[in-house]
Amino acid sequence: MGTQPVSLYVNNQDIEVAWLPSMPLIHKRRAPSIAGVGILYSEDSERVFDAFETDNLANTLKNSTRKQSVALANDPNCRVCWIEMPDTDCRLDVLRELSQRIDGSSNLLRIR
Repeated sequence: MGTQPVSLYVNNQDIEVAWLPSMPLIHKRRAPSIAGVGILYSEDSERVFDAFETDNLANTLKNSTRKQSVALANDPNCRVCWIEMPDTDCRLDVLRELSQRIDGSSNLLRIR
């Protein structure tokens, strides 16, 4: 099965993960202090290493996690992308939607 970019439907808009605001994971100390959904994403391999909801992206990324280490080991250019949204229920809905688009091995599933 082939892969396509991960896309979400948020606030009546289709959003592709690769189009989201992002920064290299190695520069995570510069991440904004926003509430939303964070995504560790490799553009080169179109692979999502982690998706998480957060009240403060900067604080969440401060401590290295196993998933951050795995992401950087697989792609030193891995990026952290985010969707800013203060509403916790909306964040959980987006996270659920994104999780449905990723299989157990973190490969992206066909969207349509």
